[in-house]
This record gives sequence, C-alpha cells and structure tokens, in this order.
Amino acid sequence: MILDNGCIRSIDAAGIDLDGSWLLSTVDVYAIDYSTVLEQPINLVGDTLTALRFKVAPTTITIWDTVTCSNRVLWMGTNYLAPDPVPTVPDGGTGTVTSVGISVAGPLTVSGTNPITGAGTIAIGWAGPGTNLVLDNGTVIPESSVLPPTCYYYSTLPTTVTNTVTSTTLVPGITAFQITDQVPGSPVRITGSGTIKWNSLADYITWTFVDGSTTLATFTVVGTDLKVGATLTPYMWELDLQLNYLTAQSPTASVQLIGTLTVYDDYVVLPISINTTTVVDTTPINTLHVNVQWSTANANDIFVADYFKVAQNSVTAGATITAPSVDYDGGRPDSVYGGAIIVNGGHP
Repeated sequence: MILDNGCIRSIDAAGIDLDGSWLLSTVDVYAIDYSTVLEQPINLVGDTLTALRFKVAPTTITIWDTVTCSNRVLWMGTNYLAPDPVPTVPDGGTGTVTSVGISVAGPLTVSGTNPITGAGTIAIGWAGPGTNLVLDNGTVIPESSVLPPTCYYYSTLPTTVTNTVTSTTLVPGITAFQITDQVPGSPVRITGSGTIKWNSLADYITWTFVDGSTTLATFTVVGTDLKVGATLTPYMWELDLQLNYLTAQSPTASVQLIGTLTVYDDYVVLPISINTTTVVDTTPINTLHVNVQWSTANANDIFVADYFKVAQNSVTAGATITAPSVDYDGGRPDSVYGGAIIVNGGHP
C-alpha cells in the first residue's frame, strides 16, 4: 500500500519543503519492492514519499525537520493508505498483475488468468490469499515462497489496562494470518514490553493467546511471585514468543507457542516459560488474539504495554524460489527475481 492522494495533497498544500526532513510511522515502512523494512526515521529526499510502501493501515505519519525528531514538526496526520499502482504489461500482453517487485522474462500465466505474451521483462505478483504463480509449463510457485516477511501488528502507542476486570486486547486491528502463512517454516514471532504495578500482590493479570477460535495458552502473573516485590511500584516486563507450525496445513495441524515472559523485580529476574502445543485448523484464514485481564478492579492495578509486535520471523521467512529449468523465450536465459536476489542468473 502507498500513501494516498489526500495525504500528498495535504503536504503540498502546507507549502513546506520536505527535502532533507525525517519521517516516522506508527507501522513498519517498506522499500518500494517490499524486500526491506526501512529503518526509522526515514530521510526524505526527492520522491521518497511516493516510494514508501506499507502492509498495515492506517498509519500516523509524523515528519520532523531534524533526524533527532526533537525539534519542529513539519507535518503530521493519520493516513488510511491506497493500493499499489498496477504496472503496465509490455509487448501488448494481457492479464491482471500486481507488483511485488519480482520479474520474469518470457510468456507465463498469473494466477490462472490469460497468458501474458511477449519476451519483455514484466512485474508480476499475486492477488492473494492462497493464489499461486503458474508458469506455462505447469510449474506452480507458491505465493508464500517469494513474498517478504509479513508484519501483522506493530504499535508503540501505550495500551493501559487499569481499574477493570474486562479482557483487553493488545493487538487491536491485527492483520489475519493468510492461508499460505500457516505452514511449517513460517514461524511468527510475538514480542512486547511494558510495565506492571500491583495494588495488592495477591492480584494477578491473566494472559490469553488465541489462534482463530483455538486457545493456544493461558497463564497468569501474580504479584506474590515477585522475589522482593512491593505494591504501587512499576516493574518492567518483556515478552518474546514464537508461534511454530509443526505439521502441514490441515484441520488438525499441530501449532506450538514457545518462549518466555520476563518480569524484572528490582534486578531480580522472574522468568515465566511458555511451551504449549495445540491442535489448530490452519485451512481457513485465522486471526491471532492476545488479551490481558486483571483479577480485581482497582485503580492502582495498572498494566501497560508500551510496545507490541507480531511478525513473521525475518530470519527464516521469505524470499527465494527455484526457477524453472527450461527457457520460454527462444533460448535466452530466464530471469526470476525475489527482491534484489537473482535466482537463476538471468538478465532482465
């Protein structure tokens, strides 16, 4: 997704020269081919704004005049984003394509549509979810084998749970796991941090993790578990979990949730280990729910999540495919790109 015209027009109407300014987003920002998550703040030079790509909407954009983001705000606003521009198919070809930064030379078929003819290099992609690239010799290349890692949820806006026993989500508006995401080799990492303060050490906070309609894990953090804990004192917590698909996609797939929740109690570490394996139906699109809930309602029982992220593991997810072993364009090398990686040694 890209910044929509309303955002661009608003920035233009402000009459401010953004060249050399620095941009912050409340969600991950990707390079134009989705191959790289850009480090924030992002320096805006020339047409940088139009080259930014996003996977999660909406996002709040803030543009500062310095890299330290501590001086003047040039522009700020919430952006609901717009679809990527559809590339033009060269050489008079036909078919529907959307770009994800992958190029193939020669005739091919995209997601079962009409063949795209011509020997030029074209940009191809997938309508998703669960759609595959089909080459004209019948070779099927799964969508999940080439798309870059996915960020399902990312927020640095504090979520505070206080004075209530109502279950509260830590991932509002999270992107669902697509069908092709829920396969072995595509682990999902769940990380977060914040603070927790007890009115009474007997009070406890309950965590619940649900995948689709299946509960993966439920555990509690009780003030009495702290080694030298005190009431009305904020203690830092950190969450680092990984969701692993252990078996092939099926209505009875094995899904593992493993990792730790750590509470830092005056330099004494309280680690809580999580390791559960549950049967989950991974054939439909599923959504991950992460909820917390206090056992009692007291204004001094305060749980805060300052940061929370759910994303495919960038180490193992993504981004190479095996190119077909035959040529489709009169003997010239075929070229298949995954991001900036040339898989088959071809040329555009």
